[in-house]
Amino acid sequence: AWNGKQLVSKSYFKAATSPSQAMNRAYGYLIWLNAEPGHNAGGQIQGNRFGPAPRDTISAIGAEGQYATAIPSLDLCLVRQGDTSPDPAAPIRFINEVVWSLKGSAAPDTQTSMPAT
Repeated sequence: AWNGKQLVSKSYFKAATSPSQAMNRAYGYLIWLNAEPGHNAGGQIQGNRFGPAPRDTISAIGAEGQYATAIPSLDLCLVRQGDTSPDPAAPIRFINEVVWSLKGSAAPDTQTSMPAT
């Protein structure tokens, strides 16, 4: 909402954050989803996009490691802008480290989750 006016309809947001194609259930309308296993941008099937993060995690991932992530169950939004990390899994690790620190425990190993490509 902006100045009390809803800018994006609930029905569009629901569609955008739901699987948009049968071949990749981890992708909505330019939004990566964590609800179901799917393919990364390179086409490899590698499990849930954000590994052990909550299943309602969604993220718009842009070039050079820019991303905006929302986790409704935690009432949490994360936005990253900055230089590209040489490690393509860095955004996934960061999301999980924040989530698990909020839960008061160490993040599980996320090496098996999809690289953020």
